[in-house]
Order: sequence, then C-alpha cells, then structure tokens
Amino acid sequence: MRNVLAKKWVTKMKNKSIKIKKNNFIFFIFCFFVFTILFLTVGYSAYSETLAIDGSALVRASSDVRITNVVVESTSSLVTASNPTFTSNSMSIDVQFRSTWSNAVFAVTVTNLSSSDVLITSVENTVCTNELTMYTFDGMVINETVIPAGSEYTFTVKYSYNKETTEMLASATEEVVKAFWAGKNALLQSTLVFNFSNVPQYTYEINSVPDDADIIIECDGEIIASGQGNASKLINANTNVSWTVSKYGYYTKTGSDTVTSDMTKNVVLESAPNYNFSVTPSPSDAVVTLKVNGEIKATGNGTQSISVADTTTVEYTVVEFEYYDSGGSYTVSGADHNENVVLEEMPWITGTFTNTDRKSATTKTDTVYHPGYYLIELWGGRGGNYLRASDKNVGYGGAVGHIYGVVYLDYNSTIYYTLGGNGRDGQLSGTAKGGANGGGNGGATYAGGGGGYSALSYNTSSIDASSINSGNVLMIAGAGGGGSGSSLVSGKPGDGGQGGSMDSITTSISIGTVFHGADGTLNGAKTGHNGLGGTTTSTTQSNAGDSGGLLYGGTGDGNGAGGGAGYYGGSGAGGAGTLSSNQAGGGGGGSSFIASSVTFSGLSSTITSNLISTNPSSTGGAIVITYLGKSI
Repeated sequence: MRNVLAKKWVTKMKNKSIKIKKNNFIFFIFCFFVFTILFLTVGYSAYSETLAIDGSALVRASSDVRITNVVVESTSSLVTASNPTFTSNSMSIDVQFRSTWSNAVFAVTVTNLSSSDVLITSVENTVCTNELTMYTFDGMVINETVIPAGSEYTFTVKYSYNKETTEMLASATEEVVKAFWAGKNALLQSTLVFNFSNVPQYTYEINSVPDDADIIIECDGEIIASGQGNASKLINANTNVSWTVSKYGYYTKTGSDTVTSDMTKNVVLESAPNYNFSVTPSPSDAVVTLKVNGEIKATGNGTQSISVADTTTVEYTVVEFEYYDSGGSYTVSGADHNENVVLEEMPWITGTFTNTDRKSATTKTDTVYHPGYYLIELWGGRGGNYLRASDKNVGYGGAVGHIYGVVYLDYNSTIYYTLGGNGRDGQLSGTAKGGANGGGNGGATYAGGGGGYSALSYNTSSIDASSINSGNVLMIAGAGGGGSGSSLVSGKPGDGGQGGSMDSITTSISIGTVFHGADGTLNGAKTGHNGLGGTTTSTTQSNAGDSGGLLYGGTGDGNGAGGGAGYYGGSGAGGAGTLSSNQAGGGGGGSSFIASSVTFSGLSSTITSNLISTNPSSTGGAIVITYLGKSI
C-alpha cells in the first residue's frame, strides 16, 4: 500500500512540474504588472515619508532602511549554493540539495540609517521553484524584532526540505527515491521580499503635584526623560518604562507601565513630617559633618543635629586628629534618631621592644600618628664570655651600651629601629660569632664574640654613613666587646670593654655626640694585647686583633675576643694561642651616637623617672619608647 501511494506521489510531482512550466508566462505577466504599480507609487511613498507619525498605525519605513548584504553562512554536506543576490528589500538564492537532510543557511544584513526604529512586518516568498522546501528565521521574529535607528542588524534564513517530504522519503522504496532525485526536486530557487515599517510610537507623559517635583522616566535602567513638574517622551509601542517622582519634604512615588497607547499620568505627592537626626561623637570634641544630597547642613565640634523630612537619607562624617575617620549614612524612618559614633584611635609607637635572637637583628618600621615629644631609651648587645669565665672569674664579655634622649616626632613621619644581638660565648673549638648587626668574631678558641649595635632612624630604614650624616639616624647604641680566651701556660685573659653609655667619655661632632666605647681589660695579658674601644673612629694595637669600622667590630686574633659594634666598633683583642705565654686582653666596646636633634642633657626628673635603665632583652639590644606629650 505504501509503495502505491509513493508511485502516485511521483506521478503527482511530474504533473506539477508540467503545470509550473505552463504558469511561467502567467507569472512573468504578473511580475511586470506588480513592478509597474510599485513604480507608480514611488512618488507617493516619498511624500508619505515626510508625514508625522501619530502612533495609531504602522508607517512604511523610509528608503534609508535596506538590505545591504546577503551571504552564505553555512551549508551541510551534499549541498551546493551559488552566491545569493539581493535588492534593497529582497534576497534571491539558488540551491541544489542531494539529501533530504541537507540545509543551507544565509546571513541577511539590514542597515537602518533612518531616525526611527524599524520592524520587519511581513515576508513574501514571491519565487519558489520547489514546494517541498521550507525556510525558517533565526534572530528575527516578524513584527517583534526591532532594528534600532542608525544601526545594522543581521539575522539568518535557513532553507531545508519540509517535514512531510523527509518522512516520505525515509520510508519510500529505492525506485521512488531514485525517481525523486532524477527530477527537479533537488533544485530550489527562492526570492523573499521583506516589508519594513517604522515601529509605532506613543507619547508617554507624567505631571506632578507639587509642580516642581523631580520626575525621571527610565527604560532598561537608563534615564530617557526627566524634568521638574513635567516629563514626556515619544516611546516605541510595547516598551516597559519605570518612573520616579520625588521632592524633598514629600514621600517619593514610583511605578511602571507598558506603553500601548498615548498615556498621561498625574502623580500627587504626599507631604512628609520632619524628624531630628543627630550624631554624638567620641571623643566628644571630634568634628561632625552632616550632609543631605551632598549639601552640608551642619558641621562643628561635638554633637550636631538637623531636622529633616521623613525618609531623608543623611550622610555623616566624624573626624578627629590622631583617630581614624568614620562615617556612614542613615535614612530617617518615622522617628527622631541619634547616632553614637566611637572613633578608633590610631596606633601608638610606644612600648618596650627587644631582640629575640642574637643571630638575627629584630627590626620594625612604625608610623607616627601621635606627634609630640618621645623619650627613647636604647641598648646594644653585650659581648660573649670566655668559655670558662665563670670558673676563672675572668674573660667576661663587655656590658651593653646604654643611651637615651628626647626627640620630637612629626605626624605621619616614620621611625625604624634595628636591635642587635649578643656576641656568642667562647667555644672549645672554632670561632665564636659576633652578634647580629656587626659584632666582631672571636679568635680561634675559647674567646667570645663582640655584640651587635642597635639603632633608631627617622623617615628612613637605612643605617649607613649617608643617613647618619644627614641626621636621619637619631641614635646608635654601641655593643660590648667579647671576653678573651685563657692561655693554659700562665696569666688570665682580659674582659671585654663596655659599649658607649651616658657616663662614657664624649666627643662632640657636627652632627651630634659620640659616646666612647671602653677598652678591653688586660688582666694577665701584656700591654697591647687588648682591643681598643671605638670613638669617632676605630683603631687597633700592634699585638691586638683587627680594628673595627663604621657599624662593625674588629675580629680577634689567636684566642683574642671580637670587638663590639657601634657608631664605630671596638677592635679585636690579640693572643698567641692556648699554649702561649702571651695572654689575650679583652675586646674593645663599640661607641654610641646621639644626633643633634635629640636632647639628652639637662632632662628634668619628671622625664628621667620614665627610664628603666636595665636592658630588658636576654639575647641582645632593646628599645623603650615613651610618649611625653605635645610639649615638655
């Protein structure tokens, strides 16, 4: 039965092909007639383009709307598609299919150079040589897709066999299928004519009471019209819009509409009562500023208050020197309101800070948020002991350098400190290393290493000759020299010299004051075997170890100890070894330095009572910073 139906279908297709040939002449006459009518209406069309659009009906688009390109976008296998042609409002294609599953897709570009948005209101298939095919659009819906004014828009047309044909061939015999492809069923010529029309528009208007209220009309989040008392806009049909009417002292009203005809809305606002809004700060003398819509309504020290209409949003800021700024906003809601604002105090640089590892300097950079006078107390590292110092009661490392002074620090300036380490105690074998920050190493056996310096600088983290000479290094605390190792033959080794301290000999230089480091002691050592303390320079003796230098101590010789670091480091001690009768003296202590901007003499007992005097660190240097006030 199915094969009989298929054969009848083939016969029907052959008859239809003959019928199409007969109708070609009729079709030609019809096209000529249509072309003549279109030509005669050009004048009227040009005239109609100048008419105003009242929104009551679709109006034909101007000649500035036209098809500007048609290209083959894609084809499936077994398809041949020649280059399409097009006019201002039509496209023509020529396709050969070799499979009922094949398709050809064409991209159509429409350019709208007119001043109005445009719709494609209809599509006419004026030429179709194969009624077994169909076409579908992607990216374009008739009477819905808007082509905006002054833009270019592209959509696609897909040609393929219709569902009935594909289903029929899927179940047909081989004879029927061969007959199908032997005829003209594989060919398609098609012409589509597109009709363009301006999108209908309607006047959308809002009036307000009171007549000076602010009106905003929006579409898709963008403001399309605004005004005081009145706002209107010509809007495309079926557009969704939202509106807001507001005025200080009145409750704001909002709404939305879908524009389907000319529309006028009268919006009456309701008066809003006033309420008090205030801000109370802590500290109580902080500056409070209140704003409404960016305009300052009140400002001053302490609590500030204003009277505002209900639903008004008030912005506030609270500012106080040496505190972090604070602020926010509050929307009044049917009652008086007081906002308590507690400011957070900026951090202090004050406190006690210590070295925590003799092998590594402890450092920190801080910002000064509380300007004023500060008492600075600073210690360097101590020298390392002789291995058996506690047994022999000799060969002890030199004490730390200890200095202090008062300095004024500006707001938002920075301080930097580095705290050196203690020198290492003597070893059974090998070298005792000096403490972090330049401590000199001890000799080969038994002797201790020199301690490392501590320093405080201002607006720099560099501790070097340049920053010292520029006055940015405020203080350097010298370190103690190491205790030397004992000879097994005779005599007792020397103790290390103390780092420069407040009771040391001083030398005034152009940039400040230098506190001399102490020489290492001789004890049983011969003259010249001890290290010398650093001063404004560093020197050594002929039978001692190496001299120190700027910010480092000298290395010990033999079983001599290392020198302590400082402004200038002490020199290392000298000795000829554990079996020699040439006993080693102690290492020299490093000198300390206080810059000219720091006051250290003539301080009142009120200030000096804050000193702790004893080094709080067990591994090296330390610093104690005490705030004295805005004046002293």
